[in-house]
Amino acid sequence: MSRPDESKKTALVAEDDAIFRKVVVRGLQRHGYTVKEAINGAEGIRIFDESAGEITLIVSDIRMPEVDGVAFLNHVRSKSKVPFIVMTGYSEVVDKSDIFEIGATDLLAKPFNFDKLVESVERSLSAKAADLSA
Repeated sequence: MSRPDESKKTALVAEDDAIFRKVVVRGLQRHGYTVKEAINGAEGIRIFDESAGEITLIVSDIRMPEVDGVAFLNHVRSKSKVPFIVMTGYSEVVDKSDIFEIGATDLLAKPFNFDKLVESVERSLSAKAADLSA
């Protein structure tokens, strides 16, 4: 199976905190991603459904209004194995085993520096490549 074209990297970032979302978006853009933004899980689902074939990575907060990140992750997993990185400022109340069981690729506790996000993206994409070659 051929690998996706590396020049066509499109991330979807779902985060209700506008400032934090911009930081993540700008960082991903500096690393060559085209980025689509969602202000909550409901918008994330809509954008994913409209452009699922384009999305190569999802980074989403867990706690968001309307539809949370867990419901967003469940929706995505029902249709795709795209790498899905979960961010949370509430890591002490998030059951990590549940998040990974649902299908999250990685979990980042906020706040984090951008290097941690880059490491997570690289791990997630490596795991996806390993799944594709298996």
